[in-house]
Amino acid sequence: MVLLLIGGVFALVGMALAVVGTVVRRREKHFARVGIAVPGRVIDIVRSTSTRRDSDGHRRTHVYFHPVVAYRAANGWEYRERSAGGTATPNYGIGQPVQVLHLPDDPAKFRIAGDRSGVLVVWILCGMGVLFALLGCGLLIGGLLSRLG
Repeated sequence: MVLLLIGGVFALVGMALAVVGTVVRRREKHFARVGIAVPGRVIDIVRSTSTRRDSDGHRRTHVYFHPVVAYRAANGWEYRERSAGGTATPNYGIGQPVQVLHLPDDPAKFRIAGDRSGVLVVWILCGMGVLFALLGCGLLIGGLLSRLG
């Protein structure tokens, strides 16, 4: 019975991770497909921190760097927006020119063209999702076979 319960939880968590990874991937592809390319410039680097407790109860602080980009959208308006994606080391320098992709219906939503930092998140989510789902299915099958035998 325990194998069935654990297997079910692993399978559900795995499927949820795979779905989240797929949704993130589809959003990125949407930007690449419909985003309007305009020139931009990095005007600032914003530092953010996130503190969490690890499994031992110790507090871990992670530092992330987000570029702030100025660009003129296709509608003629000027935007100064912080990138949602942060990295552990600054990938851009202040004053660095970048190509920006913004959504036509919401120019404040943008991505820096060629920035691949979000790709790793997608692969991790999908990979862990598939791994957990397979492990969960294996545990479910093992639990069912042990109940039958």
